[in-house]
Amino acid sequence: MSKSNYAQYLRPGETLEQIPIGTLRKRKWDAERRLSEEQRKALAEERRERAIQTAKMRNLDMRFWGDSGYDHPAETVAEEIAIHRLFLRALRQEDVKPGETLRELAFRTYVAWLDGASWMDYDTKKIPIKQYGVTDDIGWVPAYIPSTRSFAFEGFAIKGGGKKDWFENNWVPPADCKNGEEDQPIDVHGLDSWPITPEPEPKIEEVKPVPSPVPEPPSAPVVRPPSLTDYSSRDYESESAAQCYLAGRSYKPDKHPERSHLSRADRRFLYGENI
Repeated sequence: MSKSNYAQYLRPGETLEQIPIGTLRKRKWDAERRLSEEQRKALAEERRERAIQTAKMRNLDMRFWGDSGYDHPAETVAEEIAIHRLFLRALRQEDVKPGETLRELAFRTYVAWLDGASWMDYDTKKIPIKQYGVTDDIGWVPAYIPSTRSFAFEGFAIKGGGKKDWFENNWVPPADCKNGEEDQPIDVHGLDSWPITPEPEPKIEEVKPVPSPVPEPPSAPVVRPPSLTDYSSRDYESESAAQCYLAGRSYKPDKHPERSHLSRADRRFLYGENI
């Protein structure tokens, strides 16, 4: 475990450089020994999730501000300029300005990183986030992925990172700045050409006209044959004559044609007809 992970066990006025790692480990062990069983389980789960997250960030070489590799600060002026330019390009900010020093470049990149830019796009609109000089602790700021040249959802929390004096108290020039190179103007003509990523053009979807529906021709009226139970519409006289002809009998007009749909037995029973 890195020594920086023991920062929570420092006492007021102490720094990581002053206190031996063994002392910090003993304080950590004493503090965890006083936890309840539920607190230990919660702490173990938190550490498991953190380990998974750390492994993912290491595999993707996710970068913190000013790092030339995962958890590896830039060691030379050239390395630090390069990572700041990558950050600025992804944030759609201006490249190194003429006359700008490494200190000024690092500060400008840090503020742009904290205050948000393209990584907070929502509904094609940028949501500006003001954190530097507004809040003390930074709860989240995105990590940079070199392979995609963009920011990730995974990120870092910076304790006290929003305070206006955080940069002055925490930024350390690269190791090869031995003669005040961090405060000398950067030679912009000696930098590789790296144009700023242009703003994406808004996508305008073509609205295709919707054709008017073709009216259907009116349907022909449905003509249904008269119902067999609709006695008022039937020609019983013709039906009886046809039945007699087919049966080879002579036709005698029915005195009650409206009853012809009944059998002879029914007519005798119901009406007393002698047929």
